[in-house]
Amino acid sequence: MEPETTLGGRARAWVLVRAERAQDVAEGLYGKLGHEGGDGFVVVRADVVDYDYNLVIPVDAESEEMVHRVVGMIKDHPGVRDTVVVWVQSHVPYPPHDAHGYITVEELEASTKPEELIEPGRQGASPGYNGWG
Repeated sequence: MEPETTLGGRARAWVLVRAERAQDVAEGLYGKLGHEGGDGFVVVRADVVDYDYNLVIPVDAESEEMVHRVVGMIKDHPGVRDTVVVWVQSHVPYPPHDAHGYITVEELEASTKPEELIEPGRQGASPGYNGWG
C-alpha cells in the first residue's frame, strides 16, 4: 500500500537536489519556478545545505503528478546532477502555515515585501496570540 502523500487536497514534498555550484542553481531554480505555477504548484524556496544533496526545495502542488512535473523541471535545470523526492505524510503543526518562524533585522531589510512583515523577531504563535505579549 502506498503512503498517503496528499494533505488537505495537496501533495507536498521536499526535493533534495545534488547540484554543481549550489548557490547559483538555487537562485536560478527559484528565479525560474518561485513565482510560477499559480495554484497548480508552489516552489516555496530553495535552501543551500551542507550535505551530499546540497539543495532542499519544498514543493506544494495540486497533485502527486504535478510534483513529478516540477521535479522534471528541476532535473532539467543546468547544474542539477540528481534529485530525490521525500514525500510529506503529515504536518506538525497542522495546518503548516501555523508554524513558527524567525525574521532577523537583516532579512526584514532585504525583503521585497516589507509591508507584509510586522517586525523582526519570532513569528507565529509563540509566545501565543495574546495581544499583550
